Amino acid sequence: MPRTPPLAAFVLLASTLSAQNVLVAPSGAFPTIQAAIAAAQPGDSVEVPMGTYQESLDLLGKEIVLRSQQGPTVTTLVGPMRMIRATSGETRNTVVEGFTFTGQLGGNWSAVEVTSSGLTLRDCRFTALSMSLPTFSTSSSAPALTAQGGDVLLDDCRFESCLGAVAADSTAAPFAVPGADGGAIRAVGGTLEILGCIFRDNRAGRGGSDVGGSFSFLAGSRGGHGGAIAAIDVDLVIRGCFFDGNRAGDGGRDLVPAPVFQSGPGG
Repeated sequence: MPRTPPLAAFVLLASTLSAQNVLVAPSGAFPTIQAAIAAAQPGDSVEVPMGTYQESLDLLGKEIVLRSQQGPTVTTLVGPMRMIRATSGETRNTVVEGFTFTGQLGGNWSAVEVTSSGLTLRDCRFTALSMSLPTFSTSSSAPALTAQGGDVLLDDCRFESCLGAVAADSTAAPFAVPGADGGAIRAVGGTLEILGCIFRDNRAGRGGSDVGGSFSFLAGSRGGHGGAIAAIDVDLVIRGCFFDGNRAGDGGRDLVPAPVFQSGPGG
């Protein structure tokens, strides 16, 4: 007579299966990627078909895997919104894999924002990202990734032609503001581990120019620091990476009164 497996075995099997669900989005069940993330349980995977998507995705503190089905060459997230946010206690077990991030970002947003949380980015491409800022504003973000007190792992990612925010020129304010630090990445505090990544032709933001008004005697402001990465008080590990053609930001210029053209310092 066959033995009946103990109840504990059924409970374990059910738990294992429920923790490995694959949710496909967009789909009939989940009209948006965010809807699938909201429905996912720890250990689940959300898979995204090939295509271009304009969504601002909050990972909601969940240890899940968000991945493209066919890789970054055919699966793209575009601005102007923040594309990925990990700000609710995620860990490195929260994984984003196989996407391209591109486009102009509005406000003070980065493509990926991590705050007091963890995240793993794997096989992702950050290409031709830039930021637009209102007049007399400077940026505390980088266009690809900004991490504040985070625990971030970057594995086999590419950062190419990303441009830190260009500071607005001053026409009436008492000074021109500095360019944004970090052509691709800005990290403050926490841990940042970068493995096998490529950084090519990224540039920190240009400093604002003083172009007129009663303060026209001032020099333009400094350019941003860190053509590829600006890391401040960070436990930073970089292994097996390639850097080429990254630049700190140019200083802004004092354009009035003519013919004085005094540049601010570079980043």
